[in-house]
Amino acid sequence: MAKNRTEKSKYQSRYRDDSFVTAAQYITELICEKEAQIEYKELPKKFWQIKKWANKYKYQIKHANRLLSKYPEQAIIKALLDPRTKRIFSLAHPILENIISTYVKTAVDTDVTSRELTSKISMPSTNFQGKTVLSKLKDIENEL
Repeated sequence: MAKNRTEKSKYQSRYRDDSFVTAAQYITELICEKEAQIEYKELPKKFWQIKKWANKYKYQIKHANRLLSKYPEQAIIKALLDPRTKRIFSLAHPILENIISTYVKTAVDTDVTSRELTSKISMPSTNFQGKTVLSKLKDIENEL
């Protein structure tokens, strides 16, 4: 953690006051944030110090470092923001590496240090009942 942006700590953290974190810490924040969102909760500042999140954070940071030894950080971050990873809540998930490799192949060259990209991580859908009323009405209209 650094107060000023450095080559190693270049990502702005939402969970550490005015601090920059390493790629592994940033990636771990993203994956923990996704898990909190599925529970309709928001992570508090310094969430890794809370008992519920401490072990998850340690586990995920270990896997973040493992992924960073294989792939560029931009590819990992882009993969975590990809809609295909909406239901992936662990950096150890086997499908995640396949998605990361697609971003490596497409030569990701954009700067993803902005937290604006995390807005792509949406809350889970609560409509599990299939067709909406509007789509049912359109189906009826098409049958006529």
